[in-house]
Amino acid sequence: YSRPPWIIGATISRRECHAEDSPHRQVKMCLHAFALWMGLAASCFSAIASESRCRIKELTADCSHLKLSEFPPDLPVNLTEINLSHNQLKRLPSSVLSRYTRLRILHVGYNVIPKIDGSLCQALPSLDMLALQHNQLSTLPARGFSNCRTLTELYLQFNRIKMIAADVFGGLQELQILDLSHNQLRSARIGVDLQFPKLQSLLLSANKIA
Repeated sequence: YSRPPWIIGATISRRECHAEDSPHRQVKMCLHAFALWMGLAASCFSAIASESRCRIKELTADCSHLKLSEFPPDLPVNLTEINLSHNQLKRLPSSVLSRYTRLRILHVGYNVIPKIDGSLCQALPSLDMLALQHNQLSTLPARGFSNCRTLTELYLQFNRIKMIAADVFGGLQELQILDLSHNQLRSARIGVDLQFPKLQSLLLSANKIA
């Protein structure tokens, strides 16, 4: 059995407090040691708490409104739905997402994500719904969604997207809902007729389309 670092620090600190020195110096040393111990303990307990704050129910993880800046690395790998909305995420690393091969629904709206990893869909081959609204996206990667072959809903509203290349949505044969409203688009040409044979709803309101 090995003691945690804050316990070891506390043991050392108690020995230091009994050192032969003036009472005033002993008090200062003890206070400093106690503050150090409290800091180590708080850091450890905070790390443990950050890993367990997500609410897990069956195959769904609700990690919303937790002020997270990174994707939780320790969620169950068999999840089918993850909600990470209303946090402070800046990226969606494919290296982490690739663990969740059964994931069908991913909510990452209301974050500060500036770009999408081009291999996002390759990491999540079973994805049905992707919500990226209210982020800071200004561009979309070329053929960035080409591997999202099962995707039926894609929400990109309230971003800063100015232009969409012709091949961005190539491969989305199952897409039924695409929301690009409240962006900065100047053209509605996104290859709808050719790329989305099953599209039922296309939202382009509140853009700069002439």
